[in-house]
Amino acid sequence: MLNRNLEEIAKKAGVNPNDEQLKQQLLSSLSKEDKEKLVKLLSNRQAVDEILKTPQAQELIRKYGKK
Repeated sequence: MLNRNLEEIAKKAGVNPNDEQLKQQLLSSLSKEDKEKLVKLLSNRQAVDEILKTPQAQELIRKYGKK
């Protein structure tokens, strides 16, 4: 479930969801506590959907998503 949600977010942002180097780089920049929070959040499909619907997420997708 976690990987599927992460893949969906990446696709919406126009990022290759199979880019392991990018995933590792992002995860390595987080503290242990933040990694745990992220895993918990991304494991919850409903929470991911709610976040992606926020104006802030939509703006980031528009700004950094694939054109």
